[in-house]
Amino acid sequence: MSNGTSASGKEEKENESQELSLSAALLAPLNSIFEAQVQSARAFLNFILQIGFRHKYEDDERAEIDKKINSSDTDPEHRKELERTRKEIQDYDKARADIRVQLDKSKDPNQQLTPQERADVEDFYRRFGDLYQQCFSYLDSSGNMRTIYVPNLALLPVQPLGISDAKFKFSMEISDTSEKYDQMGTVQSEKKESRPWYLIQPKSVRGTISSGQKRENSRAIEIEMNVKAGDMPFGLHKMLTAITNVSTDTMNNESVRRPGE
Repeated sequence: MSNGTSASGKEEKENESQELSLSAALLAPLNSIFEAQVQSARAFLNFILQIGFRHKYEDDERAEIDKKINSSDTDPEHRKELERTRKEIQDYDKARADIRVQLDKSKDPNQQLTPQERADVEDFYRRFGDLYQQCFSYLDSSGNMRTIYVPNLALLPVQPLGISDAKFKFSMEISDTSEKYDQMGTVQSEKKESRPWYLIQPKSVRGTISSGQKRENSRAIEIEMNVKAGDMPFGLHKMLTAITNVSTDTMNNESVRRPGE
């Protein structure tokens, strides 16, 4: 007899723990939409940064790469990726060291670069600047070899996505309604103070989400969402416009050499 009583008591506690207020049941899917929008924005920003901009490795990151390359525990395929990354870092360091004087001179407003020095600086920023760029070489109608440099972000469709609307449908079995619901301190005190005329006396509704059919024990919420392209943020639009204007079409001049050649 005692076992039956304890079992029923346990079941009642489980039912109580599964009960939700109506406001909580309505808020949960709305909150899920907001969280989904946040994750979507993070994924979009991650796309912009990874596709469009080169990562600058700090000293501790470089040391960590060397440590993993030299470690016997590193997977061979992962080691190859790390070695490619280290090669990119070494190429950047060498190119920067070769034109260090020109770079310092370009930042000094009192000094003027020669045509060769300016060509060296522009070539460095095209190959190792913050923007990832694609280069396309071709022969023009005059027989001159030319190269077009276009930033990655100017070649890709960049449009944020967002949830335009959502519909939720669920059934709720009411297990309790309570008069003692304090909405912004509106419940009357023991002194029977008068309530403002514009405040109602709300009820707290509690229950469990169900399928709406008592013969089924499953609980479900039907969700219908539509996703569409969101409006382009004004700052992003200005940035993409500026990046597109960076695209250049230059003629390959044999007299213009790269540093170190």
